[in-house]
Formats: sequence, structure tokens, C-alpha cells
Amino acid sequence: MLHKRKDEKAQEKPAVGIIAPFSHASMCQSVVNTATYLAMHGYLVDVFTIPPRFSLKSFDEENIKVYFIKTPIIERLRKIFPRFTNFFEPVLKGFEDVIRFFVSPHRYTFIIAFDQEGLIRARILSKLWCVPYVYHSLEIYEHDLTASPSEQFKKKLEIWFSQRALFCLSQDEKRCDILAEENGLQRDKVLVVYNSALGCELLPEKNNYLRDKFDINNNKYIVLAVGSLIIEHCIDQIVTSVDEWPDNFVLVLHGWFGSSKDEQLIRHEIELRAERVFLSTDLLNQKYQIFQSSDIGLVFFQHNNKNNYKKNFIYAAGSSGKLFDFMRTGIPIIASNIPGMREIVGDYNQKCGIVIDRPKDIGRTLPKIIEEYELLRQKSLDNYSFYEFSQCYSQILAQIHNKLED
Repeated sequence: MLHKRKDEKAQEKPAVGIIAPFSHASMCQSVVNTATYLAMHGYLVDVFTIPPRFSLKSFDEENIKVYFIKTPIIERLRKIFPRFTNFFEPVLKGFEDVIRFFVSPHRYTFIIAFDQEGLIRARILSKLWCVPYVYHSLEIYEHDLTASPSEQFKKKLEIWFSQRALFCLSQDEKRCDILAEENGLQRDKVLVVYNSALGCELLPEKNNYLRDKFDINNNKYIVLAVGSLIIEHCIDQIVTSVDEWPDNFVLVLHGWFGSSKDEQLIRHEIELRAERVFLSTDLLNQKYQIFQSSDIGLVFFQHNNKNNYKKNFIYAAGSSGKLFDFMRTGIPIIASNIPGMREIVGDYNQKCGIVIDRPKDIGRTLPKIIEEYELLRQKSLDNYSFYEFSQCYSQILAQIHNKLED
């Protein structure tokens, strides 16, 4: 357990429990922003998560306390009854949580559960603690008759428990539609909270971080692809598309790779274009310096149905945090034409970029961005406030309170 606040006055404030049982909780923008926002608005926030691979410095508000939820009983059971344990694992973990937290650290006003396993464990704890819960879906889990029995069982539990939540949250209107359809939910029970940054301050100032790092000439425009450098984000196609770009544009990739096989493929394509494609995998103390040193941002998702890409990628527009980071820094965007993206990026009245069908079209789109650069830059800055996290979550919190009062 990590103490982040003084407990003398703990009972004087309302409390919320956050169930986020994955190791990257402290790196997940939605989890961190939710905890921080609630703490800033007078709640005591208890975050239940598993020991992280990285620092927990993200949870640094005084009103936030972190509890590590370990499952030693499950690990012993797995050695004795592996098939039984694997099938019922989320439920068994929930019951082990009950053993450890039979008495809740606080009397919570409500619980927020992140993703499928968090929902299952939160439901079990909510029955013990007599507390309502909210389901925040970060991923879309589809009905899949070809999935393993354990995955199908988890999906059935997700449906059952999400139908009994106060509300369900997802990252844009399209994802809310899909979540409601997949889980048999009334649509007005599913609310939008964009995967955007917390903080209204705009950051339009430019810097030379990338130019200095890679010695990029001032007469070149820097096009940035940031985040997960994976095939599902079309990174391989983006790199090869550089062959057809105008000479005054260069590509910078900044982030982390997925599988070693994909990394090997992408690195090979980068090496073939070493003078026009630059790679950075450095950890940054201030993430916005990478955005502020770029000129154009790329936001792409693989969505070709013939390759069996699932709804989680097809309906990914509002789940892309970098989309809103580009807006906040006034960087015009080129984005893939997936459901919901045109409403955010390419709408005529809010146009802050251009939506295209495939990475191969980036080259012919870059000059169009430059032609409209100042307009697109200003629209990006203007649009950010609508999507900013606290603007979304204030409405969510109001509806939760109204529901609790009813």
C-alpha cells in the first residue's frame, strides 16, 4: 500500500474506489486523469491495481492512495488446478480481493471499474461493500464464438455486470454505440469521456527538440507518428509512404514497439530511408516537447476488415489520446478514415486536419495541410477545450450524482 495523503481527516470527505487491475495503470491516461480529477474535486481516491512495471509517480495528488491487489491464493491454485483456475480466474481474483479487503478502506460513494477484469472484480466487491459502480470500458470486447471458453465466459460476465452498473463509459459516441450493442445496454446509460488530457491550458509554443536531436534542417517540415509503433497503427505503411512524399517533409517516429517480429520489419524499412525517417524511443520528462517540436501529426489505425481487425481498432477515433495532444499543441492532423474520425478531425466547421483512406495518400495530402496551415492550427487549438478531460468528466460526475440521488 502506498500512502499519498494524510488520514486524520479521511472520513470528512466523500471517497471513490478505482479498480484498475493492470500493471500499466499509472501510465494509462484515463485511469490517471480519473483519479486526479476526483482528487482535485474533493474526493478521497483509493486506486486498487497490481504492482507496476514502472513508477507510480502519476498518482501524486495528496488525496490519492494506491493499494496493490496481489493474488497469492490464485497462484497456488493455478499450480494444482490449472484448467479450473484459468477458466474462473477473474471471479476467483474477485473473491481473493474480498478476503483481503473484507472491510473497505473507506465507505465509498461509488466504485469505478476499468475494463473487463476490473468490472468483474468491482462487481464482487460492490456486493460486499454495498456500493454502486461505474464501468469504464477502455477496450471493446466482442462476441466471438471462436474464442476460448474462458474468454466467452468473461464476455458473458461483462454483459451481465455492465447491465447492472450505474453507467458505462467509453471514449466517443461510436464506441458507446458499439458497447451498448455488444452488451445489450440502453444507449442513454452509456456516456462519453474522451481519452484526452486533463488541463485546459493550451500549449502552442514551438521548440526545437526534434530538430536538435536529429539535426533536421529548418527548411524541412517534421511529420510525427507517436505512441505505439505497431502494425495496427499502420506504422509500416506510413514509413514506406515516405517514398512518395515531397522532398521538404521528413518523418519522425517516437514511441515503443510491439512484437519483436513487427519491430524487426519496421526497423528494416526505417534503415532503407535513413535520411528521411528518424526513430526515437527515449522516455521524456515532459511529453509535450515531442508534439511542440513537430509540424504535422499522424493518427492512423488499421481497419481493413478482410484482415479481421476487430471493432476495437475500427472504432478507435476517440480512444486516441495523441489526437487531443496534437490539438492542444496546435498541430494539424492527418488521420485515417475510421468511424468517428471525420466528426472529430475533418468536420467543415471544426476542421483541424484532413481524413484520408490510406497511408499511401499522405504524400499528396501534406501540401494541402501546408496551404491551410494557420487555419488548421487555430482550429486545433479552438477545438481542444470541447474534448478536454475535465469538461467531459464534470458532466459524467453530475449524472452519477443525479442517479445516486434518485
